[in-house]
Amino acid sequence: LQASGVSFQIKVESNEGIWVDAPVTVPTISSCQGCKFMYTENDYYYFEDNEAEEPVTTLSDITTNGDTVVDDYTALHKDVFLGIKTDGTGTITNAYVCGIKKGDPNNDVPFCIEGSWNQTYDQNSIVLNHSTTGIWKGSCTYDETHLTLRCTGTVNAFAGQRGEVSVNDGQSYCYAQNTGYLYCVTNG
Repeated sequence: LQASGVSFQIKVESNEGIWVDAPVTVPTISSCQGCKFMYTENDYYYFEDNEAEEPVTTLSDITTNGDTVVDDYTALHKDVFLGIKTDGTGTITNAYVCGIKKGDPNNDVPFCIEGSWNQTYDQNSIVLNHSTTGIWKGSCTYDETHLTLRCTGTVNAFAGQRGEVSVNDGQSYCYAQNTGYLYCVTNG
C-alpha cells in the first residue's frame, strides 16, 4: 500500500425526518415464557402452603430486600439463575430454576424447569431429556433412590417427581423446592 498508495471516496447522505432506533429484542427462554429472572441467596416463597408458612413473595418484597429482577436473563451474567412468573399484583405464581447448558448437545442453550407443590415432573422431563427436543437429548439418568431425573455436564439439572428442581454449575446452585423455598447458593 505504501508503494502504490490508496485513495478512498466517502459518500454522505442527509435525510430529513424522524429517526427511530431499532427495537430492542429481549432474549427469551422457551421453557419459561413470560418469566422475569434473578439471582439471589435470599429465601423466597412461591406457594402459600410452604414449609415455613411464610406469605408468598411479591416483586415488592424482592426489591425491598435489595435483589434485582430483570426481563433479560443475560443481564445477570450467570449460567444458573431463577425464573419467576407473577400475577397482576406482583405475587409469585410460578417458580423456575434456569441454566445455560454448555457443551454438546445444545451448547449455550438456556432452559428453565419448574418447581412446584403440584407435579411438574413430566414437563420438566420433556424440557431436559426428550430424545429430540430436550436439552440433554435423552442422555439424563433416572435415580430410583431419590426419584430424580439427573442431567449432568458443565451445568447439571435435577428434576424430582415430588416437584423439587435444581440447577448447578459447580459454582452456584439454584433451587425451587417442593416445600415452597426459592433461592440460590454460591460455593465459596
